Amino acid sequence: ASYLALPRSLLTSLGYRVDTVPDGLDAMRRIAANDIGLLVVALDLPGVDGAALASLADRPGFPVLVLAGDRDDPRLTTLQDFAVGDLEVMADPTDLEGIGRFVVERMPFPERRDA
Repeated sequence: ASYLALPRSLLTSLGYRVDTVPDGLDAMRRIAANDIGLLVVALDLPGVDGAALASLADRPGFPVLVLAGDRDDPRLTTLQDFAVGDLEVMADPTDLEGIGRFVVERMPFPERRDA
């Protein structure tokens, strides 16, 4: 999807291997297979709600960045109240500096990890 092009380009330029999936169902399969090192997810996705994906991926030490667009979305309240992992919500999905900072702080060695 086009909204993924800028974050993907940024993370690739920082040396990370970035895999994107076309919809929430494919993302759910990747999360269930424990096939990723970090999750950046939009709140609104085709197929599965982004908050549901973030909940599925939520575990101690696993970084999840939710690109919400609206910090006051009621789906985020439950997600944030019950999160056990490293969950952050970003209200501006075009904040490439914030996305880059989140990833680099949690995965400082891009040659060893996948985003």
